[in-house]
Amino acid sequence: MNAQDLAFVEGVSEKLYNPANNAEREQATLALQTFLQPTQLEVLSQTQYILDNSSSPYAQLLAATSLTKIVSEHWNTFNPQARMEMRNYLLSYLGNRGFKANEYVVKALLRVLCLIIKLGWFDTEEHGELVGQITKFLQASAEHCVLGLRIFGELVTDMNQRKVGNLSLANQRRVATSFRDSCLLDIFRISLTTLSQLVSKTAVLGDATLEDNLKDFSLNLALECLMFDFIGTAPDDASNDTATIQVPSSWCNLIQDPATLGLFLDLYLNATPPRSKQAL
Repeated sequence: MNAQDLAFVEGVSEKLYNPANNAEREQATLALQTFLQPTQLEVLSQTQYILDNSSSPYAQLLAATSLTKIVSEHWNTFNPQARMEMRNYLLSYLGNRGFKANEYVVKALLRVLCLIIKLGWFDTEEHGELVGQITKFLQASAEHCVLGLRIFGELVTDMNQRKVGNLSLANQRRVATSFRDSCLLDIFRISLTTLSQLVSKTAVLGDATLEDNLKDFSLNLALECLMFDFIGTAPDDASNDTATIQVPSSWCNLIQDPATLGLFLDLYLNATPPRSKQAL
């Protein structure tokens, strides 16, 4: 792909996602069929070229969507090193450009990143260092901290889902159990620490919108951690209002700590809906 090809993709992508009529969308779909229905691994390099060089959110969304299909449909054709390179590329991209990207582009990139992590969970021991790698986002800036919390939140949600990619239910449960044992408690602690700093005003940002985003995403992360299917018995349509959590014994001290309950009560008493409902 070159600059001329990129300009073509950007123009047609806009017609695909923001068409004047159905006919324009159909024409764009045909023109971009290679990206919308990837059948060749060469498309991978094209998606990265678009992400690296395009400022068009429509082209970026197309690249992220195409990458998701490549991962879903051709996962077994990639060796562990190539899978890790994709994961690290997306982490680097989000770290460098994610906080400037459009919301729907960020969502698409988070989706494919977490898909790669889950499908390749047992490929390498590097996944054991995942929490530390994402924690670097939290230490960089407030904007990066929001991104880091979002990555954690999406990852916990994905790991808790039973139907992801071509993994069998048994393998998905193995991945979820390994993630629970190696990462989930650390992630929950991170959500509590972030919330505590915001509630106690230890972290003063001077930006009310950014502070609200941090509260929302850290509170959502804590909730996702507590709703995790710890013992693998929740049905697919389990309610988010489940009142009983079967946490491992290693969680008990943190759960029973009065400061943990006090934190959520403080949030409830000093927040407005929907944040107060989440805290409750």
